[in-house]
Formats: sequence, C-alpha cells, structure tokens
Amino acid sequence: MLLKRVDVSIDKSTWHASSPVPARFKRRLGAQDLDVDAALLFIAICTRPPVLQGFSLADTWAWLRYRSAIASRSELRLRSEWTALGRHQKTVSSDEPGVGFTTSFLAHALRGLLFADTDYVINSLLPAGRAWLRRVARTGPGKSPDYIGFDSNLDLAILECKGSQNTQAKLMSAMQHGIAQKDNLNSTWPIALSVVGGLFVPQWDSSESAILHFIDPPWSGIRRLLMRQPIELVRGAALQIAYAKVFGLIGRPALARECALTPITALRRLHTRAVFRERDARGETSIRAEHVGSFAPDRDEQEQRFVRVRAVFDLSGTAIDRWYESTDLAEMLVGEAANLRGSSWHIVTSDNATSVRSPLGFSLALEAVEVR
Repeated sequence: MLLKRVDVSIDKSTWHASSPVPARFKRRLGAQDLDVDAALLFIAICTRPPVLQGFSLADTWAWLRYRSAIASRSELRLRSEWTALGRHQKTVSSDEPGVGFTTSFLAHALRGLLFADTDYVINSLLPAGRAWLRRVARTGPGKSPDYIGFDSNLDLAILECKGSQNTQAKLMSAMQHGIAQKDNLNSTWPIALSVVGGLFVPQWDSSESAILHFIDPPWSGIRRLLMRQPIELVRGAALQIAYAKVFGLIGRPALARECALTPITALRRLHTRAVFRERDARGETSIRAEHVGSFAPDRDEQEQRFVRVRAVFDLSGTAIDRWYESTDLAEMLVGEAANLRGSSWHIVTSDNATSVRSPLGFSLALEAVEVR
C-alpha cells in the first residue's frame, strides 16, 4: 500500500440539470489519501488492449515505471530524477496514471463496476460483417469517450480520462475538450456517470499540488448509436469487452481476440471449451498467471534498495464455468450483467501488497519483496 494525498474536486457548473452530482461524489471531495498501488493495478485492467497483437506493453509496465517515480513525500508528487526526462516521455506517461487514478477512485467511491473500451463495445453491438467503427473526431465533442460501463445499480457510465504533469491549468484545458458542447439528454436510460476525469501529478519542484478533477461531458458522438440498442444488450457488450481483457491477462490471447472482435449476438460460436480444457485436465479450480519484475522504490535514500514485484492474475473457476457451460454466451452475459447489481470491487492493502478483486471473479495482486 502506498497512500498519497490528492485533492479531489469537481466543476459542479458543468453537470447537466437532469443529472445532478451524485451524493457519494460530494462526500469524497477535498484532500484524500489515495492508494497508488490500487491505481497502478487499475492501469493494468483498463489500458490493456482487448485484442492482443503481440506488441502491447507488459502488464507490469505501469508498476515498474511509475511506482519508482513517486516521491517519498506524503502528497502525490514525482521524484526529482523524473524532471530530467524528455518532454515526449513525460507526455506519453501522463495518460496512464490519469486512467488508473480515475477508474480506481470511481470503483471505490461510486461503486463503478465496469470500464470497457468504447470503440470495442460499440463494435460488439454492430451486426457481423460491418466495418470497424472509426472515431468521428480525435478531439472535441465528436470524439468517442474512452470507456462505457455501468455501476452497481446497473446504470450506464460514460468516462473520458485525461492526465498532465505540466500544470493544473494544462489539465483543465485538456478536460475542456469534453465539455465543448452540451446536449439535451432525452433518454429514459438511467445515466449514473457521464464524466471526464483528469489527474495532475506535479513535478518535484512545482509549486502546485496534485489534483483529481471531474467534469460532466457530453456523449453526443455515441448517443444515437447506443440509444438504438436495449440497455441490457449494452451492458452485456461492456461485460464482453471486460472479459476479453481478463482472458488476455490470464494468458489466453486467442480467446481474448475472438471475444473482443465477435459481435455479441454471434458469441455462441466461441470455442471456450477447447481453450479451458487444460484446466480440467490438471484439476485446477481457477486459472492463474504470474509476472515478475524489479525496481528501485526509493531514490531519496543514500543506499538504493531494489524490490522484486510479483503480479498474480487469477480468474475463478466459477466465472470460467459460466463460459464453459453456456450454450448462448450473449444470453449469459446479459444475465450476468443483471446479476451484478449491488456488487462492488474489493481492494485489500498492506505494507507490501495490494490486491483488487473485480465483480467478475477476477483478481490481481501486487506483492513486493525487498532484494538484498
């Protein structure tokens, strides 16, 4: 567990009149001690591509790079050595912490359950044979938000993530792209969240403090397409993409690819029995995958220490059995999404370990052991 102080704030003026700021949001504003390790675990969950091509970053990349970059102060801040990095490297490394802190905060504070890549969710809802959906625009109101999901009440969630290491003003400017135009939302669907979340992490010598900020953006770029679909099918598609990422994390890339690229209405043709057959042969109750790496966690000390990190990914046998035994996976996913009502993420921390367990029966554990 690595707790760091971050100021959590919202711009209440950007919320639509028909969608007021959730009460649970208001209770968690101000200075908060946020768990860096939990945020880094959520980076692995959310930024992993649903389709694996062989050239994606290792699942431990965020931990091995960012964990050692955090200063030893009580507030969230980058170490002095990080300042020497080139501008391009800083730009590239701003987005992932923005995703990790935003999603982990929403999962804990607002009981957000799923954060599935928007483009993949939309394509899952399109008929088989349709061309791959492309973004209308890369910035502004025409850009698709990063994630579609739902919360513990099964209400729809729309999320766009931003990040900056320059200044708070730079972060706010980037987030303004999400509110360039507000649409009147005429929908009977319950919308729990429709937010842009942004994280500013100050450099070592910055006079500003770290902030996690939220505003209420439009989602006009995908609204018409989604509204043509029953909300139950949208939930099932979001769950489908979430599972595709899980299959990749536990070392089943072929199944991850097939799951991510198959329209939800054609999912009954997935060959899950063949993929999970070896589990039954070995008598396993779950599927586990492990990754190991090392980093120096504290550069402020005169004697540099190194830590070995073991990341464990585990998908429960109960979740696997649902995929193994189902004769209609689309129906199974829609039903499972409905059964998630009232569920939540479970985050457990200690001095040298952090673990998160998702509502899907999937867990990630990060364990650090000092190497002498």
